[in-house]
Amino acid sequence: MNHRDRVISALKHEECDRIPIDLWSSDSRITNDLYIRLAKKLGFEPLSEKVRPGTTAEYVDYRVSDYFDTDFRHPLFGAAKNFEKYTDSAGNVIDEWGIGHKYTGITKHQIAFHPLSNKDNISDISKHKWPVAADEGRTEKIIPEAKKLRESTDYYLSTSTLTSGLVFEFSWYLRGMDNLLMDLYINKKYAHALIEAVTEKLLEIHKFSIDPIRDYIDAVEFANDFGTQKQAFIPRKIFDEFYKEPMKLIFDEIKKDGRLKVIMHSCGSIKELIPSFIEIGVDVLSSLQPSANDMDPLQIKKEFGRDIVFRGGVDIQNTMAGTKEMVIAEAKKRIKAFAPGGGYIFGPSNHFLPHIPVENIITLYEAAKEFGKYPIGGL
Repeated sequence: MNHRDRVISALKHEECDRIPIDLWSSDSRITNDLYIRLAKKLGFEPLSEKVRPGTTAEYVDYRVSDYFDTDFRHPLFGAAKNFEKYTDSAGNVIDEWGIGHKYTGITKHQIAFHPLSNKDNISDISKHKWPVAADEGRTEKIIPEAKKLRESTDYYLSTSTLTSGLVFEFSWYLRGMDNLLMDLYINKKYAHALIEAVTEKLLEIHKFSIDPIRDYIDAVEFANDFGTQKQAFIPRKIFDEFYKEPMKLIFDEIKKDGRLKVIMHSCGSIKELIPSFIEIGVDVLSSLQPSANDMDPLQIKKEFGRDIVFRGGVDIQNTMAGTKEMVIAEAKKRIKAFAPGGGYIFGPSNHFLPHIPVENIITLYEAAKEFGKYPIGGL
């Protein structure tokens, strides 16, 4: 069975030869220092090109994917080239949305300036300077990359995320988290107007960027963080009132030809929202943070495993920094919970962080190959 067919079987909730395995997706990258150590360990020289410069995970190295025999490749969108970031008088690096970032020393940039934080009138939203959707910088590299991968490999092709977040994120990036959460309860007209404007722009950007590669790819990835460690940022009632239809509009655009799948990352405690995710067309939910509240893998699979595919689930907060035996036990535990009946793609619950020993990444993917064969035995 080839790589693409293996993933398609999982998406159909079928058991095949083994579980599909992923790396370098929108939530399974390897952070810079750890990648450099891993490449050295595996004897990969020179280092891969920095395809995501200025981030904590700049590299994508498919030699590592080949070594672990993973089933995916993830074509990368580019940044808008007709907009040049600039630094304002307060030291904020302003992006094409007007959002300001600052260097922190831990993450390359943290959001420090919200351009609509003090703009409380609905008319201020239309006056905001929005990104230009039709910017060829977004697609000029991914079009030939996706075409080549489709024509010369058998990998399942899911794109990287096109934007750093989706409707919820850009709502609070622009307005500020505190302001947005209050708007959702006491300033609902403003919240709806903001979300509508954000959705319209995201829809334009995705339509412009996806249509040229539609025939080459299999899925589109999105990042949409709705969860904290303890609970979702917003209850399902508020999600359904404000975000359900806007997100469905975007996903419907992606799935309009009936072939492409939607893969959505949302870390944290988001069990309450999973039924709504299913209803709006999420095909694969990632990254299944097992240490978050109410995210028990066995229960998640039991309740929702017939209606959605799961990706990830391997604990990176604790176990991956432990012993080799702990890592093997973790792989077996997640495979036992998620893999029976198909509908599971193996991977971490978020990016591999610098504190993780190189040997543990190797051990993890070796364990996935060894214990992820169907039928899943008594792990």
